[in-house]
Amino acid sequence: KLSRCACSCHRQCTCISRIAAGIYSWLPLGVITLRNVENVIRQEMDQAGFQEVHFPALLPREAYEATNRWEEYGPSLFRLRWSPDVAKHR
Repeated sequence: KLSRCACSCHRQCTCISRIAAGIYSWLPLGVITLRNVENVIRQEMDQAGFQEVHFPALLPREAYEATNRWEEYGPSLFRLRWSPDVAKHR
């Protein structure tokens, strides 16, 4: 399902696809646009002397449960099972 374009044209946008509330998948044209915008912002941040930071994409279950998103997102949410036994063998 393609999302409505955020601009005033109100046509089907081929940049992003809505998967669930607040979760979007970037399509090829959207990725190109996103990278161009990121580069402009990165250049401006560099000129201003700021530093870029990244946050984890995977969060503990509790963070989603606190906002009821664990159930709301359902199978659309990427889930991992943690096994302490596997961690011991590394």
